[in-house]
Amino acid sequence: MAWPIALGFAGIGLGLTWNVLVLIPVTAGLLIVFGIIALINGVSLHDAFNTVVLPIVSVQAGYMVGLRGRELLRPHAEKQSSSNTERV
Repeated sequence: MAWPIALGFAGIGLGLTWNVLVLIPVTAGLLIVFGIIALINGVSLHDAFNTVVLPIVSVQAGYMVGLRGRELLRPHAEKQSSSNTERV
């Protein structure tokens, strides 16, 4: 059960660095990968739905947390960028 947590942290990283359009290929990739895993394991339709939806929700929830983190870290990043330009 560690992979939803890992995907959540991956979503946080995406939210801190990329815009929302990155979720489209990430969601499609997760849908394909976990859909194939569900088909290989031969699980029922209900279990396959859970197998596919949980990773997608984990990444997107992490992305939302990362967006909030971007707002919280913005003053620190602006301070860093202004101090870097003063050194040059």
